[in-house]
Amino acid sequence: MANSLFSKLNKRYWENEWVKGYPLILAIEPFHHALSLMITDSMLPNYLYGIDQDWYHDEKGELIINTHKSEIITHKGKSIPAGFFNLPEASNISAVIFSNSGTTAKFSRMGKLRGYGSEDVIMQRVGVCYSHELNASSPHEFNYIVGINGPKETWEQGLSMFHNPQAKYPIDKELFPNIVHGYFDGQFYAYVPEFHPMNSQTHLINTNVPTS
Repeated sequence: MANSLFSKLNKRYWENEWVKGYPLILAIEPFHHALSLMITDSMLPNYLYGIDQDWYHDEKGELIINTHKSEIITHKGKSIPAGFFNLPEASNISAVIFSNSGTTAKFSRMGKLRGYGSEDVIMQRVGVCYSHELNASSPHEFNYIVGINGPKETWEQGLSMFHNPQAKYPIDKELFPNIVHGYFDGQFYAYVPEFHPMNSQTHLINTNVPTS
């Protein structure tokens, strides 16, 4: 994803007449291998802001998060320069949006919610979502039947927007009220909606199977 963002930066879209004077957002989604859609945005802030984070629970059980500047990110033996928003010309990028849910499963679930498809097919969605519990350090698991229980899905559900602190044209988060908004001002922090799936799978169950 780092290569994709750097390549987009070099396209210099902000020089186009229809872009000049407006916020410019880059959107990315991982498709580089079979399981890439299970990848979350957890490492993306480190790359964008040039930071590293570690955490622990103190003796009172409170979650403590430490943030450090980092010029290099190392993952699975590979190292890349960190701090995309600190690159020359990156101030022309207002934010980066991450998604891992722009899939046929998403379209199928949204169609099911609107009454399309066979009534004999049940869609079971399972995955993990952000936990709003105080001092939580791991996500919640969820499991629901589409259109019967669980949260109502929207097109923007699952999106994360990371704002550039040096942006020439910042984005007002109220324009995108139902997604994650990440910021950095010496510490990384984020506004997270009530239900934010981090990754999920959808299982199709045919209820009209003849019995022997």
